[in-house]
Amino acid sequence: MSETEAVRSEEPPLLAVIGAAGLCGTYLLEAAQRSPFRVRAVVHGPGGRERVAALGVDETVEADLAEPDAVRQAVKNADLVFIGSVLRGYPSLQAGEETNLLRSRAGGSSTGRHPPLA
Repeated sequence: MSETEAVRSEEPPLLAVIGAAGLCGTYLLEAAQRSPFRVRAVVHGPGGRERVAALGVDETVEADLAEPDAVRQAVKNADLVFIGSVLRGYPSLQAGEETNLLRSRAGGSSTGRHPPLA
């Protein structure tokens, strides 16, 4: 969805926050409550789910960042993605792959500026 489409849509754009239970992520979730975005909190496990429960997100999903397919699913259909978690150092991510995860929406649709995810 382009920015223009998001503005015209009846539904606010979806912001996916990876690392939502962390320091940056929780600040972003608090700020998002005052914004026109729907918010999907992406957390690593039940502890993170508990930390974001009171922050007013529209949905919470758990994803292992070491699993690219899990990350793709977590950001599927998101219009914007914020990563407040460190991705480097995970053996299953090749150099630059974390950037590619951000540049395209999961599911293969492209924003037009970057190639779709494989």
